[in-house]
Amino acid sequence: MKIFEKWRYPVFSLFLVFILISLSILANTYTIQIVSVETTDMEGNPKTTFKCGEFVVVKVTIKSLLTYEAQDYLLIVEVFNPNDVVIALGFTSGSLAPGEQVSTGYGFKIPECCTPGTFKIKVFVWNGWPAVLGENWKALSASYTTTITVKT
Repeated sequence: MKIFEKWRYPVFSLFLVFILISLSILANTYTIQIVSVETTDMEGNPKTTFKCGEFVVVKVTIKSLLTYEAQDYLLIVEVFNPNDVVIALGFTSGSLAPGEQVSTGYGFKIPECCTPGTFKIKVFVWNGWPAVLGENWKALSASYTTTITVKT
């Protein structure tokens, strides 16, 4: 028993640190996963190289990581040209049941007179608009970035 008494406080301290770290990690865990982001043409064919003036469809698949309740989401797709200027911004909202996976998307037209190069596409999943939710706003998933190549 003397051995147990000698290690009781260090073991308890390590256990307490483990619990606190675990709770901290859980508090910052996302509740939605962006499973995939794919760019396609209007017919749904996967495509990563486009021409100025063409339409691009960004297909996003997300999954709820919650197992106990539904959650509402706001999915945002933002497109930047090679000069890092936003050329398209779209959003959709919905609700996911526990463990549910859905695919949704956003289409945009590349400007006719565009600068060819690498266009960046960023996807965000939030619980709503920051301006509406204020301090209750939060990201529900890590953001996701992909690119397309645009030629003249």
